[in-house]
Amino acid sequence: MINEEKVNQLKMVGTIAAVVLLVIIGISIGFALKPTTETTTEPTEKVISDASDDLTRELVEDFLISYFTKKDLEENRNRYKEFMTEGMYNQEVSKEDEAVNQTYKGFVVDYVYKDADIYIDTERNVVIAKVRYTNTLLAEKNNYDKAQKDVMNETTIQLSYLKEGNSFKVNTKEEVVLVSSSQTSSYPAYGTVSTSIGD
Repeated sequence: MINEEKVNQLKMVGTIAAVVLLVIIGISIGFALKPTTETTTEPTEKVISDASDDLTRELVEDFLISYFTKKDLEENRNRYKEFMTEGMYNQEVSKEDEAVNQTYKGFVVDYVYKDADIYIDTERNVVIAKVRYTNTLLAEKNNYDKAQKDVMNETTIQLSYLKEGNSFKVNTKEEVVLVSSSQTSSYPAYGTVSTSIGD
């Protein structure tokens, strides 16, 4: 009454189903363990690459410290050179060598960077920085007796950065003047209606 052939077929199907089930369980366990190790390394690599793709406040401030901290004119060239493109560095050296700047060499000394308000446009790699620094004004070279020490200075500069390899370098530097739109002006606003006497 029991059909031996059907029983053997049923055993065969059951064995195949058990083997397939074991293979699926093994693959599932393998996949479950593998992504956890990948997810811990993959985001770390992405964070590192993202950090080098964007201009950072730390990089800008490192440049500002190197540029605005110096004992005297020309003394800090070796420190800020690494932050500039070759063209920008040559332009800065030429500016320092101008007669008007050489005239004050030895009279305006001891520049010290204090702090800065830094605004970064990461899409265009442009920075606007309102920099505060101090310096010492001497009446005679190397004579600190009548010196005006720790004179506070403030300047606003715009820096354009260029990506060279994996690093950002200052490509242009210019002083800018920022004007608040909330300041009152003697100019009439657009749309102001003025009445005239006469008609």
